Amino acid sequence: MDKLVKQIEKIREINKQHKLVIFVGAGVSQNSGVCSWWELVKDIAIRIDYNDICEKCKMKNLICSECGETLELCSFDNDECQYKHNYSSDEFLKIPQYFYEEKGEEQYIQLLKEKFGGNYESNEIDNLILDIKPEHIITTNYDHLLEDTKNINVSKYTIIKSDKDLLTETGKHYIIKMHGDKDDFNENGINNIVLKEDDYLKYSHTHEIIESYIKSLLFDKTFMFVGYSLNDNNLKLIMSYIDYYVKSQGIKKYNSHYLITNRIEHKERDNKYWDNKNVEVVDLAALSNFMKEKTPCSLNTYGKPLFSFLMYIKDNNLPFYEDKKEQLKYTLLKNIKSVEPFNRISYTTLLSIGAFSHNTELQDESLNINDETEYNNLLEILEQNDSDSSEIKKYFIKSGVYSIHNKSNFKYLLASEEKTDELLNLSMIWAYPEIIKRFPSIKNDFKKAYYSLLIYKTENNICLDILSNIELEINLRDFKQLTPKDKYQIAILKFNQIAIGLLRYQKQKEQLDNLGYFLDSVATENKTFECIKKIYNDNGKEINKLNNLLLKHEEYYMRKTTMTKYGGTIYGDLFKLQAIVYDYYYFYKKNYLMLDWFNNVSKMCEPYIKAILCTYYPDEYQFSNPALGRTQVKPYPLNLTDVNLIIRHVKYKDFISWLSYYKVFSLSLIDELNITEIFDNFCISIRSFWLTEYAEYINLFGKLLSLVELSKDERHQILLSFLKLVTPDYKISIKMLRNCLKALWLFADKHYNADESSYYQLLELLIDECLLTDPLDMRNDYINLIHILSSQADKKIYDKCCAIIDKCDSERKKAYYPYVFKDILLKHEPTKWTKWIIDNLEHNWAEEVFDYLEKKIIPYNEVVSKYFEEKLKARKETPGVILYPDNKSELVNSIVILHILGIIPNLDSMTYLKRYCTEYVYLDFLFNPGSFDYSSINTADYMWCNFINSNEYRDIILKHKSEFWTKENEKRIELGFGSSFENMIAYKYLFG
Repeated sequence: MDKLVKQIEKIREINKQHKLVIFVGAGVSQNSGVCSWWELVKDIAIRIDYNDICEKCKMKNLICSECGETLELCSFDNDECQYKHNYSSDEFLKIPQYFYEEKGEEQYIQLLKEKFGGNYESNEIDNLILDIKPEHIITTNYDHLLEDTKNINVSKYTIIKSDKDLLTETGKHYIIKMHGDKDDFNENGINNIVLKEDDYLKYSHTHEIIESYIKSLLFDKTFMFVGYSLNDNNLKLIMSYIDYYVKSQGIKKYNSHYLITNRIEHKERDNKYWDNKNVEVVDLAALSNFMKEKTPCSLNTYGKPLFSFLMYIKDNNLPFYEDKKEQLKYTLLKNIKSVEPFNRISYTTLLSIGAFSHNTELQDESLNINDETEYNNLLEILEQNDSDSSEIKKYFIKSGVYSIHNKSNFKYLLASEEKTDELLNLSMIWAYPEIIKRFPSIKNDFKKAYYSLLIYKTENNICLDILSNIELEINLRDFKQLTPKDKYQIAILKFNQIAIGLLRYQKQKEQLDNLGYFLDSVATENKTFECIKKIYNDNGKEINKLNNLLLKHEEYYMRKTTMTKYGGTIYGDLFKLQAIVYDYYYFYKKNYLMLDWFNNVSKMCEPYIKAILCTYYPDEYQFSNPALGRTQVKPYPLNLTDVNLIIRHVKYKDFISWLSYYKVFSLSLIDELNITEIFDNFCISIRSFWLTEYAEYINLFGKLLSLVELSKDERHQILLSFLKLVTPDYKISIKMLRNCLKALWLFADKHYNADESSYYQLLELLIDECLLTDPLDMRNDYINLIHILSSQADKKIYDKCCAIIDKCDSERKKAYYPYVFKDILLKHEPTKWTKWIIDNLEHNWAEEVFDYLEKKIIPYNEVVSKYFEEKLKARKETPGVILYPDNKSELVNSIVILHILGIIPNLDSMTYLKRYCTEYVYLDFLFNPGSFDYSSINTADYMWCNFINSNEYRDIILKHKSEFWTKENEKRIELGFGSSFENMIAYKYLFG
């Protein structure tokens, strides 16, 4: 049976490569009632009283050794005689020829119509042959059983009955009637029928084009003969002219062909005979009862096993063994070689190959097998401790599976050792200098090219040179004899060449099309190529799947419905998303696909990162029904992969938005994650291999560090790493510090410690005029940093600030620089600098004046009042034009807030705002509370929450509560759709 299984697998592979041609003989048509060639010749022989075999038969003339008389052992009329119709190959051709010559053409045609002209119906085998979808079908039968099937695939084939058809009919796939068609049973078409001796002798002339076409298929196609016996004369004739053609043309290498039969009388002799003709005999007798159990009853003794065999050719998922453990072991071992070139394969490929139950899934690098039988079968295979078991374990590990466990929580470890991909591990902890040190020892050119691009994106000549050398080497190979490893390397090369071209903004349409065609062809041979194909096609289906899982996960955690859910895991559906994203991430990285600089990865990561943040959604915002209880959930601690996905593949503004949406105020890390070492490597690598893209990475890392709890020692080490990164020298300018301002502020805002002396060094670096004149997007981060670090300032720092201000060459700078340094200046000479601020107030921006007032650095007086009045007058508006940002509205709102805070104590000092009452609803309320329309109050507007929170205005507003507060508002707050400030105000003052 092992030989038969290998033959089936080989034919399947040939068919996947679109190289299978099926020859269909009379044995297939017999299942529909059509006579065989032997039956036809026998009938003809009887009709012409052909008895040469009987005349020569020794049994008729045996003489008794005792009496000397002739023994009557045979009767000529006995059709049961096993010798009577045992015709030679020569006779199979001559008997029809004799009939034609003796009876004439008219009776010859009548005979053919009688034997083949009936209304026969296609059988299951005809249908199955079309299900297999071979490249071509060639038949020696005259009937229409193949072309009359109701199988939809028949429409893909063009029917070829004669040489003329090959010249005039169009099509990619053919059904070739090489011996003619029953429609030719007339005086005009009789020359197209091949049956008698003359037809075979003249075949090369009467069917020259068909014969040449069939011969041409020998170069790259494989023939599979069904419906022929080993002694079938049609088969022998076909193979003889093929064999002669091959030898006459000196063809040394050509494909083996397959002859499917259920009867081999002399195995050794017959196999040797057909081997010499480059034909493998497939013995259907080797089919097990298990493989034949679903055979249709309507087929004959040859048709039944043939049907079973063809079903196995058609369906790759049919098991060969009844024992599921044996089948699983066979399947896994069979596929190991096909994935050998890949450094990583998809766990979904593994599940598909192993035909595991649909609820088998990957969770945190462990394969959960819920089916007890499947789990025990796999466990027995893995525990055998032989070479097969070792190979299968490697296969699982290559899929990212490091253990298996079942619903009883029993876990079997496949590997206890750490993952050994050293360069990948170094890249994950940002140890780029260490990777560079190892470059000379990297033997894999794809690996070297990948990591050179990862580190030197903008200087990728090293990578280009490596890929060019790989291409030259691949082009020297014989493309007709490509190995799986060759195809793997071609796919990786083409993919990476396109990636580099896109990074250089080069048009890649032709290259993308070529890659698509190539992947289409190799993916039919090897499922693992489907993963590259999905990445090439942008993985749209996977992203949709991830987003659908995210929606379920959000409901699980955020309780947007009023249902209590039971079951599931403490992390919701997070691991389902993780399995898909990790699978994608490690597949492209371990196979050296240069995707790191593209947003394809970001699209895949986004739903997963959101799902992580969702696990931190606070309890106070979740629905809870004390009577029913609620499914327990936990915040998920980030591991090294998660940190890499966030830093490398998330945009800072998106991350901030997600944190806000999921109300994340802190994050946790797994215990073994050394975040200080990773960040130190990160800073060293950025300083050593600076790329402009890393500015985004720095901000993300800064935000991440601001969300995790750090020990005093960790905070110290991270600050030193920051200083290592931003301190200027002969290579690195102050611009490095500028690009790190946001990250530094985020870190210091959360972790600042006044006793940490290293902050003095940072403050000293920050007092630099280059940073004062940098773009506006850095302004607030810089000012915030100076403010928080000002407690470190000594006389030296103070003098440095003064020196910068003394060099000011504009009125704006004289107002702005002291604003930035205000905490340091006022700490040393408060009187001097307070006066300076007031004297230069008109050159400050409004937000700076608000800051002075809020911090009570200056009082609200006539100077400030006049400043605001002038600013409002200066805001000229154009009818019909909406300005963004609306500076006038912002100015009015800010003045109102100062009033609510009591910094502007009474309305009499704000009379300049009265003229704007019709424009701004807040001013209308302040100056006209008696006539104000209270139904216009909207608590979703933070300003109205400020008014309600104010002791001065709360009572006035609450008297009119019924005019603006409704049941719909209450429902919205109850469902958690209000901001934290609005929720507080509503529950404190507005609910009954």
